[in-house]
Amino acid sequence: MRETLTAHTPIFWLARYSSTFDEEAEKAARDLLVSAGAHTSGVFSNDGFSPLMMAATFNNTRFARFLIEETGVPVHERSPSDGRTALHFCKGAKMAAVLLDAGADVVALANDGGTPLFQSVGNGCIVATRLLLDRGASVDVIDEDGWTPLIMACGCRAWLRDEGAWPVFQEILRRSSADTRRSVCVNHSAVDFLVKLPGQDVPPFEEEDPRAQKRRCWAIAELLASGARARPENAAHVLPIVASLSAGQHAEVAARRAELFSWRAHEAFVSLSLDVKELREAEREAEERRARVAALRPGAAGAGGWDGRRKRQRR
Repeated sequence: MRETLTAHTPIFWLARYSSTFDEEAEKAARDLLVSAGAHTSGVFSNDGFSPLMMAATFNNTRFARFLIEETGVPVHERSPSDGRTALHFCKGAKMAAVLLDAGADVVALANDGGTPLFQSVGNGCIVATRLLLDRGASVDVIDEDGWTPLIMACGCRAWLRDEGAWPVFQEILRRSSADTRRSVCVNHSAVDFLVKLPGQDVPPFEEEDPRAQKRRCWAIAELLASGARARPENAAHVLPIVASLSAGQHAEVAARRAELFSWRAHEAFVSLSLDVKELREAEREAEERRARVAALRPGAAGAGGWDGRRKRQRR
């Protein structure tokens, strides 16, 4: 297949803006471009977008269907800049459904090891994330920097704040294996992202409404019960949460993890902090993970194909 890097040609602009046209005007414009020889597949902009990726980015489902059904654009073509597919770019459930129904790979790995679920969770796309989970997206994929869908959800306040997002967050947490729950990204665990985002001065639970605070406490409790740890500087923020739950506040949360909130668990929490030795071990594991992801990229020697890649995904 021809692969061409170019500036944004008219077909790219149509992929971006034709959703604002009426259907007849869009059809006339796209037919004119195709009859004039406009390429719809195998061509990428300088920033690595294909026309289908552009349509996916701007939720132009009508144009995406045209590209797939009438011009035969393959939904699995990858960006030459980062290896992402159109499904990585989409932010809406309708667009995701169009791509998945056309055969898009729900567990396609980008060059950094991320799947479409990473993008959806990171962007706070509730319905699209639910759809990807229902279609078989794995929450146990860990990219080369240690990011997981769970860590990305813990770092995005929308998943705890919005009523519709909270059940999906719980599903991500429920499906995550013990190893995934304990994963460390840039020396921060999922607990750390729940306690205080890197660079933040104020822990998020000090700014939230009571419902979001309760959800955050529940998530921290679930992670701690699975063996997840917190950085030493964040332990001081977590201890009051455990103490308040032990004292009977947030009774609904405490009832779900009563065994965690005993004073014995409270006193023993200091042992859950990462020490310097463990931080170095986490860094070593991160380097090994980057090497594994690099070996699994398309075309890498010994990659073993996509089936082999999936078997080796960390569980």
